[in-house]
Amino acid sequence: MSKDTKTMICPFCDEELRFGVKVCRGCQAEITYEHERTFSSGHFVAFCTITYILFNFYKSIHSWGFWILIFLDIKFFAGIFPINPKAKPKAKFERRQFI
Repeated sequence: MSKDTKTMICPFCDEELRFGVKVCRGCQAEITYEHERTFSSGHFVAFCTITYILFNFYKSIHSWGFWILIFLDIKFFAGIFPINPKAKPKAKFERRQFI
């Protein structure tokens, strides 16, 4: 392959592949690409601020309602980290075995 082509090596069969292919031509392993999620200190500060507000200013909320809001707060900040647009997607190889 040319020097400008980005390549990767299949961990199962050591075949050299171009970055972006969906299936390894050597062992037929399926390749998916995942973007890396980043966590910044701003996300942590926002999480702590919202949790503090919920804890101190919403005393009229019943205990189960408070915990539902805390769960949604954690779910929001733990599950939705922004994707770094400059980061190269990570290749994940999966080889299925048939019985």
